[in-house]
Amino acid sequence: MSTDHERNIRDRLGGALDTITPPSPPVDAVRRQGRTIRLRRRAAVAAGLAVVIGLGVALPGLVSHVHAAPPVQHSYRVTDNPPRSTPATLTFSGTINGKPWRFAIDWQHGSPTLSGPGMPSNSMSDLSPDGAPASLSGSGTGTRVALAGQVRPDVSYLALNEPGGSAVELTVARWHGQRWVGVLLPAGLRLRRAVAYSTRGEVAYAIPFRGTINAWLRPGQHGLRQQTTRIAAGTLDGRHWSFTGYAGPWGICLWTAGGGGDSCLGRSTLRPGQLTGFMGCGGGPGQISNGQAAPDVGYLKFRISDGTTQRVVPAGLAGHRYFAFVIGAHLRVVGWTAYRASGQVLGSGHSWRTC
Repeated sequence: MSTDHERNIRDRLGGALDTITPPSPPVDAVRRQGRTIRLRRRAAVAAGLAVVIGLGVALPGLVSHVHAAPPVQHSYRVTDNPPRSTPATLTFSGTINGKPWRFAIDWQHGSPTLSGPGMPSNSMSDLSPDGAPASLSGSGTGTRVALAGQVRPDVSYLALNEPGGSAVELTVARWHGQRWVGVLLPAGLRLRRAVAYSTRGEVAYAIPFRGTINAWLRPGQHGLRQQTTRIAAGTLDGRHWSFTGYAGPWGICLWTAGGGGDSCLGRSTLRPGQLTGFMGCGGGPGQISNGQAAPDVGYLKFRISDGTTQRVVPAGLAGHRYFAFVIGAHLRVVGWTAYRASGQVLGSGHSWRTC
């Protein structure tokens, strides 16, 4: 191709390009598209907030858990020395974060009683293991809890596992024909589990409920499925109270908020054929009375000494039925009647314990 021919092609191509007008940059379209994306994002965020708010209305506990600061985890190091005994006293001692502690069980006329220093007196007479690896009772001051009791003949020692993974080993002491263990724990220490060992290894373990060691399980056994049931609630002396049952590997434990504490059950409190039974009570001038009902009891009517009647409906928990109701100050139950859900009378009685 000659130079003249090449120049001629460039001139014709340049002329053709001059006839084409390029469009303006798509600035407005890009802005509109960006505005649309932002609106969509805002809508998505608003929808997400609506879902969270909806959960907050339906599940306030969940939202408060999400926004609440994590609980302070105090660190404790507990040691337990081998117990020392005399015919009159069995003494337990050790340290909590390096500070010494001590309490004792006194043999008072054949009745073992937990004593200080600084500990409320507590009878230790009814602590026979009865086939369980250990039977332990707690007595506290609000900041510290003394845990002591008897163990089965084949148990060599107990290990209390703390949340961090460390364990406190409780040495067994023979005293007045029984085998005893004891330790002082900070009230804020939540034990992960208690394990009973023989010379051959682990024989059983227990999951504590709020510091109470109740049901012992074989290695590998899981226990009851976890379940929580609000059994009853109301007001007493102007304050709100509630009676809640918790089932799980710890067995069945019942908690009275606003009028008492907790109690844990190893088994049913009813005898065969019994329709209802008293379990406990608490409160101030008034009484929050609670009990267990047979499975076929639909509701109960309690006759009060002031002439009134209370209708009480038991709630189910782990195959059992429990109830609670309030008795006013200086009043008592003078009778009760149990009914099926259909209204058929199952039976009645006149005795009911008071606080």
